[in-house]
Amino acid sequence: MKKLLLALAMLLFVNIGYAFDFSVDVEKDYYSVMQSSNVVANVNINLISGTAQAVTLSVSGLPSNTNYSIIPSVVTPPSSSTLTISTTDDTPTGNYTVQVCGNSDSITRCDSFTLEVKETPALMKLLNSGAFIFIIVMGSVGALVSRASPFIGYSLMVLSLVMLAIKYPTVMAIMILSIAMLIVYAIVRLLFR
Repeated sequence: MKKLLLALAMLLFVNIGYAFDFSVDVEKDYYSVMQSSNVVANVNINLISGTAQAVTLSVSGLPSNTNYSIIPSVVTPPSSSTLTISTTDDTPTGNYTVQVCGNSDSITRCDSFTLEVKETPALMKLLNSGAFIFIIVMGSVGALVSRASPFIGYSLMVLSLVMLAIKYPTVMAIMILSIAMLIVYAIVRLLFR
């Protein structure tokens, strides 16, 4: 009888002492991303005690105009997930405390990190713009054909400058277009003397 009571007490102690528990650990405390870009964070879900159960992951605290994916979103510890955060041109700059939580039945465990959203440099914004590239190509084509047909060539060059001034009224944009047209024009003049 003593052995039976001792065995029951040990069984009870084992079940109580080793209830399921886990932790959520984001790999770093700080991540930085520019507008219209992505950043990837590894999230580790560790088994602390007990028999592993499914854990559902969620993310909160992201700035507006930001998307995320966490794959896989349901894990059984020990395991890991990949969190991808995607910003847009409209994502506000600044520092944000982002929280990654895991939930399993009545247990919730979280970890947080700082996400800094930085403004995309003006030159990168220009070079990533399809309209800007089109205007540059149009101006360069104008410079290219200006030798064979001055009216069409110069018209395209002037039109591209006007379109650029309306769409991207910055000195940098106009300088980039002007330099591109001058380079193409100079090459055409050298090749077709």
